[in-house]
Amino acid sequence: MIFITVGSTAFDPLIKQVDEISTDMKEEIICQIADGKYIPKNCQYFRYKLDLEKEYSDADLVICHGGAGTLFNLMKLNKKVIAVPNLVRKDKHQTDLIDALSGENYIIVCYDLSELRAKMLDSKKVRLDAYKSPECRITQEIVKFIGE
Repeated sequence: MIFITVGSTAFDPLIKQVDEISTDMKEEIICQIADGKYIPKNCQYFRYKLDLEKEYSDADLVICHGGAGTLFNLMKLNKKVIAVPNLVRKDKHQTDLIDALSGENYIIVCYDLSELRAKMLDSKKVRLDAYKSPECRITQEIVKFIGE
C-alpha cells in the first residue's frame, strides 16, 4: 500500500498528481488530503484522523509533505519516504529540512511533481540508511547552565 499524507495543510498539487498516477499503479493508494479542495477520483482518501499509525504501519511507501513531525515519525518507523516540499506555502522551510535529510540518505526527494511517478517506481530499488535518533542531551545542558 502507498500512503500519501499532507499533514494539516492542503497540498492539492501533490494529491492531484498522485490521483492521476494511481490509474497506472497496481498498489492500493490512500490519501490524507486535509482541507484540500481537490478530491481524488481514482484512489481512496480521507481528510483527517487523530492517529495515522495504522496507515504508516500498513504502507510500503509513504509520500508526504516536508513537515518535520511527519518526516521524523516516519524515519523512526524505518519507512521508505518520498518527501515533496509544499511550495504552495508562503514559507519555504520544508526544502531546508528535506535537503538535509536526503543528504543523509534517510529519504527520497521529489521537487518536481512531473517526476513523482518515476520516483515511486524507482523507490523499490533505493536503499535508504536507517535513522537513529540522536541522544537527547537537553537535561545535561540545563544542569550545566544552572550550575554556571
